[in-house]
Amino acid sequence: MSDKPLSVDSKKKSSADFVDSRKEGPGKGKAKQVEQDNSRLTAKPVHDKVKSGDQDSRKEGRGERNKPEPIGSLDQLIRSVYDGKFKRKVLNEEEILNITVASSLDGVSEELHSLSVEDVSLEKTKNLMVLSMRFLDLNSVVPQLHAFIRDVLESHPVFSTELMQELFESGSGVRGEESAFRELADQSYANLVWPDSSNKLKAHATAQCRSNAICCLLIWLRQTRSISSAQVQRYLQTFLWDSALKSVKTDSEKIAALILAKDISAIATACEVYRQKAQASSNEANRANSLAEHAEKRIKNLKNEINSLNSDLLSSENKVDSLQKDLDESRREVKDALLAHKTSVEHSTDDYEKLRGQMIRRLKTEIELLDEGLHALRLNEPKIHVMDDHAERAIDGLKKELEQLKREG
Repeated sequence: MSDKPLSVDSKKKSSADFVDSRKEGPGKGKAKQVEQDNSRLTAKPVHDKVKSGDQDSRKEGRGERNKPEPIGSLDQLIRSVYDGKFKRKVLNEEEILNITVASSLDGVSEELHSLSVEDVSLEKTKNLMVLSMRFLDLNSVVPQLHAFIRDVLESHPVFSTELMQELFESGSGVRGEESAFRELADQSYANLVWPDSSNKLKAHATAQCRSNAICCLLIWLRQTRSISSAQVQRYLQTFLWDSALKSVKTDSEKIAALILAKDISAIATACEVYRQKAQASSNEANRANSLAEHAEKRIKNLKNEINSLNSDLLSSENKVDSLQKDLDESRREVKDALLAHKTSVEHSTDDYEKLRGQMIRRLKTEIELLDEGLHALRLNEPKIHVMDDHAERAIDGLKKELEQLKREG
């Protein structure tokens, strides 16, 4: 039977599905998960072509190659990966269905973990995680497989630091993903020591172990925290690819590296992401240029408005100056008028006081004459001539005073 990798668009589950599937346990929840996964597999069959190598061999009459026995369970897959028998990069539909049905690792976890101990460079662990991410991210498989992979990673010296344990325990870590990747990139892999105090990592394998450790952490975060593909590529660029570029300096070396690359799909994927980023940057640049042109037009219009406002302001200032001069002149006129009025009031007051004093004296004098005349009339022998004389004198005095007032008025 030809290998047919499963391609399921909706195979990514949220972290909530992962927790729910673990809570249901191996009983009723397990059966439900298997039923759901089986229905998904039968609802969306995969129609991949048979490998060209097999087709060519049949066409040339060399006969079919001996097919490997298909994987029948999750523990068989793990055992085959770590003992080196499973070297393929894909799982066919039948194998995925078998693993979905037989996903329990009960009773074999310790044995499988003992196999993983020999994977000091994490190459096989990385391959297992890639298979898990591509084909086995199913509710019935995730709890068992993720628990096993986490146990393998935590037992490896490169992931035994406080920061890494923090990341596995809390899901994010107090210091975050960036610090974790920085620690993996900067760690001294030549000096890693295993629990038995041995140094199992050979000198030539340190670079490979660093690369695999970074890739394993990326896949773990992708599956448990759903980090985006853009974040994955950024971490690869920062902590893996940039360091590899140090050994490729000339154009010839760069061209040779591209031509000799074995995984063309990886290069194509990276190029596509960068092309999309470049297109996005180009679109952003065009948008920025459009905004800049609009801003320049707006600035030009505002400058014209400012010039117009400055002209109006200058005209208004001239008007204000003219009005200020008129106001100052009016203030001087009012001040002079107030001073003149004050002087006039003072003179009038003096004239009034003089007239009042004069009238008081005149009236007092005439009243005294009339009093004397009345007194003369009231005598036992009235003296009419005295009254007559005093009355005439009083009348004459009043007449003179009246004439004086008329002349002064």
